[in-house]
Amino acid sequence: MSVISETLTGLRLRKNMEREQLAYELGISVSAITKFETAYAEPDEETILKLADYFGVTPSYITGGTGKSVGISEPIIGRIKGQCHYVPVMRAGTAAKAIVRESEIIDRVVFQYDLQKGSDIIAILLEDDFQRCGRARKGDTVFVEVTNALSNGDIAAVSHDGEDVFFRKFLRKGKFVTLSSDRGYPDITYIAGDKKYKIIGKVICFQGFPI
Repeated sequence: MSVISETLTGLRLRKNMEREQLAYELGISVSAITKFETAYAEPDEETILKLADYFGVTPSYITGGTGKSVGISEPIIGRIKGQCHYVPVMRAGTAAKAIVRESEIIDRVVFQYDLQKGSDIIAILLEDDFQRCGRARKGDTVFVEVTNALSNGDIAAVSHDGEDVFFRKFLRKGKFVTLSSDRGYPDITYIAGDKKYKIIGKVICFQGFPI
């Protein structure tokens, strides 16, 4: 069995569902579910997003990325207490994608953090000065909790039109969102819901230190 087939089967069984019921809920055929669970075929990106939304997990949980805590006692990156997670390290362009393939992951590191159920963590290489915010510097690895639930003052990981992820301080007033930089770059203001701007998540820390 593949990672996807095992994960999907486990999620379905935890809900005490039959394949027929899951197929009905997702609007796909029973044979498709059977193929996914037996590793005869893999779901496409749209179906992975449907599965993740239905089960309340992230797409990378379905595909075998992050979101699974591991009970190990290796040296931990960071000074934040919590469960241990294997976190994929990726480039800023990769992090903007809805689905990240295994071949696009540069490395995996062990990271300790108390994560909300169904949430995810990714690590993004900071390769350009424009990406910077706070004390993070070019060459740092920035750890991001994948979520769109941000509070004012959080450092947001943001993508514009699907381009490389960058980091800015988040502020929302009414329907307006402002992303500000402390590096001399102009503020960005847009109306919440503007699909050109995608909030990837909020920064937890960089290089293991709170940002």
